[in-house]
Amino acid sequence: MIVHFYTAPKQKHEYNIRLLKLLCQHHGIEVTEDVKAADVVFVSCCDTMDLEILAKARKLGKPIIAGGSVSFMPAMRLWADYVCHGEAYDFIAKFASIRHLEELVDFPEVATAEKGQGVLNEHIDYALNPLIQCNTTAYYYYCGKGCPQLCQYCALAWSRTWQKAPQILVERAIFTMPKKGRLFPMVSFWDYTLATPLLKRLGILDVKIKEYNRTAGYYAGKRVRTGVEFVDADVRKKLAKPLSQEEINTFIHYTKRNGHEAVLYFIAGLESTEKIIDFFSKVPVDMALQPRMKLVFTYFEPQSITPIGDFRLDHRSTIDRDEIFAALQQMNRRFRFHQMGGIAHSTWRALMGRATTLDDLDYYWSLRNVKENDVLLEAAAKRGHMGSLTLKEVMARPRATRKVKYVYDGT
Repeated sequence: MIVHFYTAPKQKHEYNIRLLKLLCQHHGIEVTEDVKAADVVFVSCCDTMDLEILAKARKLGKPIIAGGSVSFMPAMRLWADYVCHGEAYDFIAKFASIRHLEELVDFPEVATAEKGQGVLNEHIDYALNPLIQCNTTAYYYYCGKGCPQLCQYCALAWSRTWQKAPQILVERAIFTMPKKGRLFPMVSFWDYTLATPLLKRLGILDVKIKEYNRTAGYYAGKRVRTGVEFVDADVRKKLAKPLSQEEINTFIHYTKRNGHEAVLYFIAGLESTEKIIDFFSKVPVDMALQPRMKLVFTYFEPQSITPIGDFRLDHRSTIDRDEIFAALQQMNRRFRFHQMGGIAHSTWRALMGRATTLDDLDYYWSLRNVKENDVLLEAAAKRGHMGSLTLKEVMARPRATRKVKYVYDGT
């Protein structure tokens, strides 16, 4: 069968598309740039926003096979003819031998609107993963999936098993790059112990605050990033990571001493503007401009597959970005406040994940440009997707957990 990859302009040179094309080539599947000549269209969705690509692909009049990190979402099998649930390595190998698309229904990992969800396939053939140059100095390598930290709202931990590529393959990828190359490892949770010269060849390093502090940051590259998530210590411990204010302050101190640029991720919506300002007021004052520390805030958006996926969407509040930024400038000049999306956008994303019928999905899709959160909340209430869990209820019950089954592929 002849395959066409339908992509958005920004996707054309992304790693996952190029990897999928390489897998097709490896198994002798013909890929064409001419959609009219194709027998089937492949669509990759690695985020809720990629559903726009799937929506546009439906207008092509060709059978659609979709997959990606959000393959667990009902929207995928409602809009695509077939969905590969999980990794594509085994799927593409089997797809190469079929003669009729109807045979796909017999693949365990394939989901359809009629069949329902498929069996998650987590096999990654790391030996086939290429090192791909995406711009002048940036090289990407796919080296893992999942996360063992089990944040209660994040699909990364609950939709996949944590696994990683053998370290020797990651080291080989670094040695393969030219001297000026920088590796951007595609992994949700970095858990490798590399020699310092190799670490310094990473474009950016995902770090755990406790581990970074334990080594005083000596074994990190020039740029690091990590998630603090919530400013309230109790909420942080229950929903995300048990980090103290002192540990966060120590991390900020070490990044300054080591000259490391840093990115800190936060989640807004469950805490007030005043509480966020109070959190940063406990960070030591620093009027130096360098090294920069970018603060990235996104609104709380519990994903449907997680233990608190049914959180009430109307129990979130907006924050005053300008007020926070003004206050931060009086406390720490290293901080840079990254532009954040509105709460309405996060509500819409959550509703797209909660839609379980084609009617609901098409209706929420029609609201994608709505900027008023109240309009979206009204739609959620009418359709029964507002949710039932409150923060008080979440805080009162035990933290959900599961055995973190570590998968190791020795190829």
